[in-house]
Parts: sequence; C-alpha cells; structure tokens
Amino acid sequence: MNKQDVIRELAPKLNVNQDEARVILNKVLEVLANSLTELDEDERLKLVGFANFQKIRRKGRLGRNPKTGEEVEIPEKLIIKTTISENLVDSFNE
Repeated sequence: MNKQDVIRELAPKLNVNQDEARVILNKVLEVLANSLTELDEDERLKLVGFANFQKIRRKGRLGRNPKTGEEVEIPEKLIIKTTISENLVDSFNE
C-alpha cells in the first residue's frame, strides 16, 4: 500500500474527494514530521493505539567497509525509534 492507496481509502471515509483527502493527509504528515523534528532527545510522540516515536542518539562506533575491510568511523547521530502499539500488533495475529 502506498500513499495514493491511503488517499483512495481515506476520501470516502471523510466524505471528501481524493484531492481534498490528499491535502488532509499531507497536512497530517507535515504536522507529524514537524513534531518529530521538534522533539527533545528521549522525548516521545505518542499516538495511542498506533505507535510511539522517540528521538534517541545512536552512539558513534567503528565499522568496516565490506568491500575493502578498512575500518571506518561511523559518527553518532539522532534517529527516530518506532514502537508499534501492542493492540495493533495483536490485531495482526487474530
């Protein structure tokens, strides 16, 4: 399923056409992306019943170039850790 598929499913549920559904979905995604960007480290964005998103710092480490075997330094960086709601996971297994 891709974004266009979501728009097709969303439009009739909101009683709008696909262009309006696209605008709504884009705005929701924009708000979520901005919220994630503005999170402080170790702070969470909680969407109850769906998922939690947490900004965490991945420590730098030494890695290895698989082609040459040369050691390379992988710098630390901030990432978004996603945890799917247990209820949502349980619904997959029913």
